[in-house]
Amino acid sequence: MIHDRLSKTIIEHFIKNYSLSERQAVKTVSIDLNANYQSVIHKIFPNAQIIVNRFHIVQLYSRALDQVRISCLKKINDKYSRLYKALKSNWHRYGYIYFNVT
Repeated sequence: MIHDRLSKTIIEHFIKNYSLSERQAVKTVSIDLNANYQSVIHKIFPNAQIIVNRFHIVQLYSRALDQVRISCLKKINDKYSRLYKALKSNWHRYGYIYFNVT
């Protein structure tokens, strides 16, 4: 475990503890969407392919879908309509119909 997420700390940790040949052998690295991590990974693991953690992709999808849902709710004048009630009360179902996130 590294005590902070500063680029300098991360780079120093891997360069100090792993040889260049070991770091060059790394094929893939999974990261979150912090843009700073991409540049750090390229410096530490020059041959690695960067893969964004699927949790963060689903999280982005869920937030975007929720924004669209709320936008649609604001356009519906009849708060007692079937459509309004469906969008309001069943929001948690929409993001998981097409994704099996296990």
